[in-house]
Amino acid sequence: MLGLVLLLVYLTSRAKAAPPFQVKIGVSLEGVDPRLGLDTIARVWYETTGERPVFTSSTDDAPGRVNTSLHPSGLAVDIRSVGVTQIQVSTFRSKLVALSSYYQVIPETDHIHVELDLPEF
Repeated sequence: MLGLVLLLVYLTSRAKAAPPFQVKIGVSLEGVDPRLGLDTIARVWYETTGERPVFTSSTDDAPGRVNTSLHPSGLAVDIRSVGVTQIQVSTFRSKLVALSSYYQVIPETDHIHVELDLPEF
């Protein structure tokens, strides 16, 4: 019996952990700037909502995107926000801004826009 328990512990420890986020079908994270911190955004979202975030837009083309958008440069993502309360959004924003004042969190109708608005030098 002990051997079976040890085998289960071993197999569990070797199992690949689930990614910290999901990506909407058709959305690519290719070209996302590492400074944006997808893992950090995902961790803070999970800590705040109890759910893994679903990234619904990143560097991909989207209808109606303004020409000043940070999406094409890889410094912005959108997160699905269906079922998320205003308090959770506010808490999420506060936690991200506490990590970097360059984060901007902008609630939209069905998603949360997160960008890293870095100063230009």
